[in-house]
Amino acid sequence: MNNQTTIQIDKKILEKLKDAKEYPRQTYNELIDNAISIFISFKKRNSYDEFLHKIQKSKMKELWDNKEDQFTGTFEIKTRPAVGLFEEHGNIVVAGITSNTKMEGIPITKKEGAIKDRVIKLNYIFTISESMIKKKLFSLSLEKRKILVSEITKKIKE
Repeated sequence: MNNQTTIQIDKKILEKLKDAKEYPRQTYNELIDNAISIFISFKKRNSYDEFLHKIQKSKMKELWDNKEDQFTGTFEIKTRPAVGLFEEHGNIVVAGITSNTKMEGIPITKKEGAIKDRVIKLNYIFTISESMIKKKLFSLSLEKRKILVSEITKKIKE
């Protein structure tokens, strides 16, 4: 019995498939199989992001219930500013940033490149996947990075 079938696709899609080939003799079957594998892998990564968010909900409820803090204060998934601390295996450890300048943390000012005066929250460090990053807003100065490392180190030693 034949394990193949005929499918109809638009000519534009056929051209895209031809352009996507890794080598000239690659079959469309191989190409589509690779594309499906990549898509499934991407879907799993997004599921992992959702999983991380769900487990953070229960662990961080006291922060999300804080109406004063624009970084948390909600169970909705929103885009929020954060400082990238380090990256490993596609995961990035970040520290949250808030516009509530009354909060404890390391201040960053408009003069330093922030959109408005903000505070890096040393008590809100978590991991996100690289795919969750929308864009880079600005870079911290070397001096500010040294302060950040020093303050995090103090917190760890406490």
